[in-house]
Amino acid sequence: GLSPERLDFTDEGIAFIVDEHTHEAGVRKLEQNVASICRAIAVRLAGGEDVRELATPALVEKLLGGSKKSEQVPEREPRPGVANGLAWTPAGGEVMLVEATRMPGSGSLQLTGRMGDVMKESAATAFSYVRSRASTFGLPDDFLSKIDVHIHLPQGAVPKEGTSAGLTIVVAIVSMLTRRKTRVDVAMTGEITLRGQVLRVTG
Repeated sequence: GLSPERLDFTDEGIAFIVDEHTHEAGVRKLEQNVASICRAIAVRLAGGEDVRELATPALVEKLLGGSKKSEQVPEREPRPGVANGLAWTPAGGEVMLVEATRMPGSGSLQLTGRMGDVMKESAATAFSYVRSRASTFGLPDDFLSKIDVHIHLPQGAVPKEGTSAGLTIVVAIVSMLTRRKTRVDVAMTGEITLRGQVLRVTG
């Protein structure tokens, strides 16, 4: 029962709903959020208020609350051992950070961040590739004799799977070992092979 004179949506308001309150390939959540805003205005009308609202980002945020998305953002400051990857999601994809660090040890690899079995194999392949090309990266042959390597994918409660993080893991490991900062304006995806080839992105 609402007319455009009572409630109208701006393009910016719709974009704000999509960007901050939906995270899916379809439009179901968009429809639900639009309906929530309409109901809020209808309640005011039913209470006798002469409502004439324009659904701008400010009104949308007032009625729906703050952002519901929890996606990662790229690093803003270059630092060794952190690389920006790209992950496929049903909503189209997002940035996925890969962190690598070192600690005293004897050459073992630790993986955390709810990686699936396929992703763990991809990380092991990336680690083996770096080890086999140590001299190429300016590392001594025995560089692992006194350190362990830990690779972590933040947002540890979110399951992660697939092979396409291999390239990003290589970059994070090499960056950490050589103490060279990675670029913050580049993100990457692709499966790495033991020979260092990057396979085409699938799916």
